[in-house]
Amino acid sequence: MKILHIASINDDGCSGVPVAVKSQVSAQSSYADTALLNVRGIRFTDLGKRGIPQFDASSGFPDADLPGFGRPDVAVFHEFYRTDYLPIFRKLKKSGIPYIIIPHGELRREAQRKKILKKTAANVLLFHPFLTGAAAVQFLSDEERNHTRFAGRSIVSPNGVEVTGRIRVPSAGSGVRFVYIGRYEWRIKGLDILLEAVSAAKDDILASKSSFALYGPDVKGRRRQVEGLVSKNGVGDVVSVLDPVTGPEKERILLCTDVFVQCSRSEGMPMGILEALSYGIPCIVTDGTAVSGAVNEYGAGWGVPTTVSAVAGAIRSAIAEKSSLSQKTPGCVRMIEERFETDRVARDAVEKYAMIAGGKLP
Repeated sequence: MKILHIASINDDGCSGVPVAVKSQVSAQSSYADTALLNVRGIRFTDLGKRGIPQFDASSGFPDADLPGFGRPDVAVFHEFYRTDYLPIFRKLKKSGIPYIIIPHGELRREAQRKKILKKTAANVLLFHPFLTGAAAVQFLSDEERNHTRFAGRSIVSPNGVEVTGRIRVPSAGSGVRFVYIGRYEWRIKGLDILLEAVSAAKDDILASKSSFALYGPDVKGRRRQVEGLVSKNGVGDVVSVLDPVTGPEKERILLCTDVFVQCSRSEGMPMGILEALSYGIPCIVTDGTAVSGAVNEYGAGWGVPTTVSAVAGAIRSAIAEKSSLSQKTPGCVRMIEERFETDRVARDAVEKYAMIAGGKLP
């Protein structure tokens, strides 16, 4: 089977969608012929080394077969609000090639409420045919599907992450080293909730000599906004707002992290949390991350409501349990191995795509 992934991504290692797209294209190549059409025209060395064909919007597809790949059996669009996708999906419909949309959380009710007037107009005027013409919408979790107002055909297949076998080393001293790695999209990522919670739990944080380190790229002045929230909440003495980290430096930081924190209001399936769990790092996550239920089920940390009081309570619990945090590590790794390991996820997705390409819904 031939699967063409269609995306609009750069090589930003701090953003979950580019990481997830490349991971899916690469992992699924073990079970099908895969290719990537990136409308931004950027090609990626890591995919090239695996011999995975890469194309851009000038390739003429789908009026003609893609060179070295041919005609796909199914196409998979990553993200929803991309006007560059509209002429492509129309041609796919005309050519009779079924397509799937992975909205990566963009259709969740919480996400739809952001810029609601603009999105309502876009939904009606531009994107309704794109959505209704899809063979299926792929949600990354049951939580994402349950929080999306969508009555059409759908499947659930998550993002995946590799289990490296490298496990975090508990930090020295009495304090807990809390870490967030991701974009400084303070509202979507709930950084305002996190910083208010840090303020609420500050006495415990100071008494235990704990600290918070935030890592992310400065895009559109958002780092300054986060720094403003740090100042507003009076937590500059326990919170550091730092530059983005990727590759070996990111791994080094994760390996000395005690607790990973993400308080998102709305997500599809956050890669940062999955990566942290794969290193055996307990996580404080909110319902908006779509993995809070699994984190609690596996004893992999604290899955809590998306509120300041709940996050503050989890911070206090993590501090109180500093000496026993390593007991949560096996649950973290087992959660990834059983539900989110890359190869397992890829095989599941390809099986579902094959059914859709054959006109059936899993």
